[in-house]
Amino acid sequence: MIALTQPASGNILPHRFSPDHERGNGISGILSVLCVYEDPLFLDRICRNLERDGDMFVEISVSVEDAIHLMVYVFFDVIVTDCTSWQGEQNGFLKAIRNQGTEIPLIYFTHAPEIACMDEARKYGEVRYIAWSGQDPFPPFDELVQCIREIAAQDTEENKEIRPDN
Repeated sequence: MIALTQPASGNILPHRFSPDHERGNGISGILSVLCVYEDPLFLDRICRNLERDGDMFVEISVSVEDAIHLMVYVFFDVIVTDCTSWQGEQNGFLKAIRNQGTEIPLIYFTHAPEIACMDEARKYGEVRYIAWSGQDPFPPFDELVQCIREIAAQDTEENKEIRPDN
């Protein structure tokens, strides 16, 4: 029970996400995605669309504070959010997680991208943007799924380059 109450180590990946475990191939691993949106109905839509193929597990949070706290205890492959500002600071959520030493790729999935926000965010590691017209009632969930899979595949390839084969 102690293991459940202690923060996850930043240096040790849980077994199912160990470097020897191929993530993102839909066969041997499930991708772990954290979605952070203030709108619980939209969170539900994202969750249903991402989990429909069975290769992703989505954890949801309606506040940045809860998401930051959750990341201390749970490993995520990708963060999906529209929180371009937090505590009055542009890219505040992104800055907060990077200041914690977390290098999880982040995807801004929003209908109203801010050009200045996007330019600044690129300074903070891997950040991608998927935007759609504010008048379009159908967000590009397929594009989001593809982006998450690309990030996982890229991560798998980088891990293979770092480790020599046995």
